[in-house]
Amino acid sequence: EIIARITRCTGLPSTTTTTAVVEGLKELKAKDIVLLTPYDVKINELEVAFLEGAGFKVLNHKGLGLTDCISQYEVEPSSWLDLIRGMRHPRADAYLVSCGGIRVVDIIERSEVELGRPVLTSNQALVWHCLRIMGIDREIKGFGRLLRAGISKKLG
Repeated sequence: EIIARITRCTGLPSTTTTTAVVEGLKELKAKDIVLLTPYDVKINELEVAFLEGAGFKVLNHKGLGLTDCISQYEVEPSSWLDLIRGMRHPRADAYLVSCGGIRVVDIIERSEVELGRPVLTSNQALVWHCLRIMGIDREIKGFGRLLRAGISKKLG
C-alpha cells in the first residue's frame, strides 16, 4: 500500500526497503536465512515474524540491543564481519544483515567468500531493487552476489 501511494503521489515507480529485501532474498532463491541486526529483542522478533510471514524460515537471529541510530552507526564494519562469522549455519541459504543505518557495504563481498553463501544487506537490496525498477541491467562488482548478477527483469 505504501508503494502504491508513493507512486500515485509522485507519478514515479517506488519501493521500500522491506520490499527490496524480500525481493532480493527471492532473487537469490533463499528460503532458509540467518538474520543479524543492531536492534533489540522486540524489534528482532517483529522482523523475524515479518520474514516468516513473507515465506522465509529464519534459522537463527541476533540483535545487538542498540536502540538509537547513532549507536547502530558506530558499530565498526569489522565487528559486523566478526558477528556474521559467528552466526555461520550449515543450512543457511543466505545471511541478512538488516538495518539501513549501519556500515556493512565494505564487508559484503568478504562475508560471502568466507560463508560460501549470499549476504544481503538493507541498503544493498534497496539499490538493487531501485535499479531493477528502473530497468538498469548491469553487473556491479564488489558488493555481493545480488548486485554482481545484474538485474534480471524490470518491475512495475
